[in-house]
Amino acid sequence: MQAHAWYEDAQLLPTLPLYLRAYGRYLRRMLDSKTGLVRGGSFLLRRLQDLIRWRGLPREQAFQVDGLTAHVDLLDNRWLWVLGELQGKSAEARLIEQTLGPGGTLLDIGANHGSYTLLAGRRVGPTGRVVAFEPQPILARLVRQSLASNGMKHGTVHELALGEQAGSATFFIPATGSGSGGLYASFSGRGQHERLEVRVARLDELLPEPLPRENCLVKMDCEGGELGALRGGHRTLSALPPLLLELNAAAASAAGYSLTELRDELQALGYRHFSELSAPSRTEPLATMPLVPLRNVIVRG
Repeated sequence: MQAHAWYEDAQLLPTLPLYLRAYGRYLRRMLDSKTGLVRGGSFLLRRLQDLIRWRGLPREQAFQVDGLTAHVDLLDNRWLWVLGELQGKSAEARLIEQTLGPGGTLLDIGANHGSYTLLAGRRVGPTGRVVAFEPQPILARLVRQSLASNGMKHGTVHELALGEQAGSATFFIPATGSGSGGLYASFSGRGQHERLEVRVARLDELLPEPLPRENCLVKMDCEGGELGALRGGHRTLSALPPLLLELNAAAASAAGYSLTELRDELQALGYRHFSELSAPSRTEPLATMPLVPLRNVIVRG
C-alpha cells in the first residue's frame, strides 16, 4: 500500500489513540524508501479496521495536519490519502495556491473527505467561498464538521450528486474505499460494495449566477459523472472558470459516453485550452488534447 508521511508528524502522533500511534510506528519502520510502499501495510490496516468494528471503537477521528483539522472515517481506506493531501504538497494543492487568493471561489465536485475544500477555504479566507458537493452522507457530514472545526463559515456542503437532470439515483461505494464511489455500477459497483439512494441536482439550479472567471477554480472528480455535471451547469460555468477535471476512460464508458464526447462538451461550453496538472503553465489547444485513459487536466477558456 502507498503510505503518507502523517506518521512522521511529531506533533500529530501524540494526539492520536494508541492503536493509531502503533499503526504509524509500523508504517515508519517498514516503509521502503525506494518504492514508497509498506510491506504488510494493507493487511495491518484491515486488522485495525476489524479492531474498530469488534471493539466498538470510534470510527471517526479528527486529525490536525499543517494547521488544519480534518475529520475522517477510519473504516474508509481513503483517510490515508486525505492526510497526505492536507500536507499541501500535491499538484492539486499547488494549483489551489496558484489560482486562488483572498475572496476567491472553489467548487469541489466530488469532495470526498474535503481535503481540497479545506485547503481552498484557508486560501480564500472569510471573504471567499468554498462549495463542496458530496453525495455520501458520512463524508458530507465529516466535511461539515471539518469546516466548523476550522471556523470556515464561508464553506457550504451539498449532500448530493450533480447531473444533467434532477432526481435520484443509486450510488455505489466500493469496499476498497470511497474514492472510487459513483453512480455507475460497472465502474463503482464491481466487487464488494455498498449501495444507497442519493439526490441528484443540476448545478445551474443550485448556483444560478455564473461563477467568476478569475480567482475561481472548479474541481470535478466524480467517477464518470463529469459529463452530466457539465451539462447541468452551462449557466453556472458560462464565464469559463478554470476546471480541474479527471479524465477517466473506464468511468466515462461505464456512464455511457467517451472522452471525445466529454471534450466536445467542453468545447461547446466555450473552453479552448488545456494543460496537464503536472505542468499547469504549459497551455495547449483543447482540440489537440490526447484522450489517454486516466489523468487530471486543467481546462481554461
